[in-house]
Amino acid sequence: MGCGTLFVTVNSDERGLCEVFANLGKAGGCPSQSEATCRAVSVALRSGVEPRELIEQLRGIRCLSTARARKNGDDVNVLSCPDAIARAIEEGMGGPVQVGPTILGNACPDCGAQLRKQEGCMVCTCGFSRCG
Repeated sequence: MGCGTLFVTVNSDERGLCEVFANLGKAGGCPSQSEATCRAVSVALRSGVEPRELIEQLRGIRCLSTARARKNGDDVNVLSCPDAIARAIEEGMGGPVQVGPTILGNACPDCGAQLRKQEGCMVCTCGFSRCG
């Protein structure tokens, strides 16, 4: 990632997913934001929030340092720490999860997040845009 290597652990118990931890590698970056995100996600999971809802909120969030790394040709497969956490939750659920409406509806074809109408175009938090 743009901030370094992020290690995400998703734990479950007999009721399902229950907590998420993230550890940013030695390269540094934004460990406090990742820790805060994981604490909030863990509380939400233990409070009964569906993992799909959390994935929908976190997936597609972009980070400037990750965007810069991708532009420089670095091998970066996520858009940000929250996007990586969403992907780890998906993996903890057994694989990719369809969230929101289907692709034929208002879901982003790039990341699956909900598209919104803005200035006559359908736009997504991941940067996808379709006008007309």
